[in-house]
Amino acid sequence: MRQFTSLSMHSHERVVGREESDRRQCNKPGERREEKNPVKNRGYPDPTQGTLSEWLNINFDPEIKCVLVGFDQHISYIKILKAASYIKKKKCLFIATNEDSNLPIPGDVIIPGTMVSAVKVPSQTNPVVIGKPHPVIIELLKKRDGLNPSRALMVGDRLNTDIAFAKNHKLKSLLVLSGISNLEDIQEAEKNPSDENPYPDYYLPSLAEFSQLLPN
Repeated sequence: MRQFTSLSMHSHERVVGREESDRRQCNKPGERREEKNPVKNRGYPDPTQGTLSEWLNINFDPEIKCVLVGFDQHISYIKILKAASYIKKKKCLFIATNEDSNLPIPGDVIIPGTMVSAVKVPSQTNPVVIGKPHPVIIELLKKRDGLNPSRALMVGDRLNTDIAFAKNHKLKSLLVLSGISNLEDIQEAEKNPSDENPYPDYYLPSLAEFSQLLPN
């Protein structure tokens, strides 16, 4: 919210993040848990070692109905084993916050993103993905706030998530060049557009310049 205010963008009414979308998806009626029930968190570090005998005799908690996978600094083999087992054998709902491959940082170090593939492959199950470009957030906005995609503009800094989200859901798109994608990426998308590398409707150097175009 402070970032919006610092850019003199005072017209926002709603801020929706993945946390709310995750919670609503876990609580969605018909998704193995009624909306009135709270979502309980079991996301603490597991022991990183264990024997085959211990792995084969894990006690499954019957209250767990949903496995939510995202960025996890405490990822371990045992945690992956448990997550895949709950999904495959106990038929738990599998939700992923996003499928980002790595965190966007400068330099030579690659910081891995979400651990979704590590769970998806052994569980042989595709997750419901909350993050862009998937439809959960746009459906939430349409249902909760009456969003009309034909009158909406998606602003983002990444072609394969933000701009792909706009293209998938019939929104106009504005790419700002102050984040992940750059001018060379736009030129490549213009020459070879694809679902993974879409060309934006508009682009600007930064979000600050976009804020100057908004009415006072």
